Amino acid sequence: MYRSLLSILFAMLVVLPGIGRAGGDNAGGTGVWILPRASTLSPAMVSVATDPHAPISIEPREVRLLDNLQNNLALVASDDMGTPVATLVDGVSGAPIALPVEGRTATLTATMLQQLVGSGVTTATIILLDAQHRGYLVRLNLDLTTHTGDLTVF
Repeated sequence: MYRSLLSILFAMLVVLPGIGRAGGDNAGGTGVWILPRASTLSPAMVSVATDPHAPISIEPREVRLLDNLQNNLALVASDDMGTPVATLVDGVSGAPIALPVEGRTATLTATMLQQLVGSGVTTATIILLDAQHRGYLVRLNLDLTTHTGDLTVF
């Protein structure tokens, strides 16, 4: 009886989800950035994407420096959200660009980053959003002279 109880307890520990992580580092290292927990995005927050230069009235949750725009940048959504749709809106044309998503990972390719710099884009907004309106509002700022930048998560 104790063996059965111990087996059931072990199975429950394996099957139950763990506590979500708060986020991670390494945006400049391997190009993989584990985002903090997702939050519910209001329609007003999502509408900021139409004007990447619009001020955002909420406090940033995290900022990461991008010291190398020669590598792909993978944004990994936290486990508490579903499969996201990712869109980038640049500050020059205002045109939305769909980003490739695999699972919960959205990718800004090095080619796209270089094209943004080459087009004179200094600010862009990235929205990662799932079906329950959970996700991220991310502001991408690029320095055209140093070919560096930063990502701010709201």
